Amino acid sequence: MRNADFIQENGPERLDVKHSLIASIESAARADAIIASSSSGLAISEIQAGAKHPERIVLGHPFNPSHIIPLVEVGGGSLTSPENIARTMAFYSSTGKKVIRINKEVKGHIANRLQVAIWQEAISLVQRGVASRDRRLHRVDCERRRYGTAVVRFSRNASPARSIADSTTGGEAKSFSDSVGERYLKLSRVWTQVWGRSGTR
Repeated sequence: MRNADFIQENGPERLDVKHSLIASIESAARADAIIASSSSGLAISEIQAGAKHPERIVLGHPFNPSHIIPLVEVGGGSLTSPENIARTMAFYSSTGKKVIRINKEVKGHIANRLQVAIWQEAISLVQRGVASRDRRLHRVDCERRRYGTAVVRFSRNASPARSIADSTTGGEAKSFSDSVGERYLKLSRVWTQVWGRSGTR
């Protein structure tokens, strides 16, 4: 790690874990090495708080499966330098990724906020009887993958909200109330009622 120019952090969606990982990385990495966090919804300003070199901590949010979906969201926090955001975008582009620049911090970023809107409509269609709980609905995203679009899967276990909903409890859940976080949590509960816990009924 000491010779790395770019470091990707992919820890769980919990601030305490992120802070611990960043501290460990900074203890070993060069001061000018970029640290990209793959947070699905946490703000980089929160993640970089307390860091020795917060100016080099950026959002680098790819989508799974990353070897199929080339989309990656890039943004900075209140202390991230514009130069390091530009370096991050250049790095991802050099690997064949399609980069989205997030100009302003918002919980859930861009793609996940769009996905949750689609997810909400999917639940509504089933609840109103417009669509059935057919297993084939789980595969509607197959054809869209080739375009590198982060799409919603009709399964609670693979939902765009899961990583956030599962980690936002107590105080963290409250911190999401000014964004889509609260909707993530509500939709997870409704999804369980509509489709069953496995999402594959």
